[in-house]
Amino acid sequence: MAVSALLVIFGRWVGSFNWLPGFTGLLFGVVFIILRARANGLDRFYVLGGFCITLGMALSFSGLSMRYSLGLFYGLTGIVLMFSGGITLLHYLRENPLPRKSENE
Repeated sequence: MAVSALLVIFGRWVGSFNWLPGFTGLLFGVVFIILRARANGLDRFYVLGGFCITLGMALSFSGLSMRYSLGLFYGLTGIVLMFSGGITLLHYLRENPLPRKSENE
């Protein structure tokens, strides 16, 4: 709630909410980098955090309206997360195949 309130105050002060994708990207990036990567120790979360920060900043400076830029941010982030998770799942399944069924079962 505090971040939302600060965004509203900052948006009224500047006169535009075009910075909202940048702040959203920063927030997503911090969550991925600090919370997820340290808890799981997976390097892909560092890459995902950097992607979110870069995408959010790029959309902030793109000149698109808030609706389009936020929709594009969430859509592209979701696609990249699904792609990254799918690659991780395939890698896991290749390294840990299911045991074969025996004839007695």
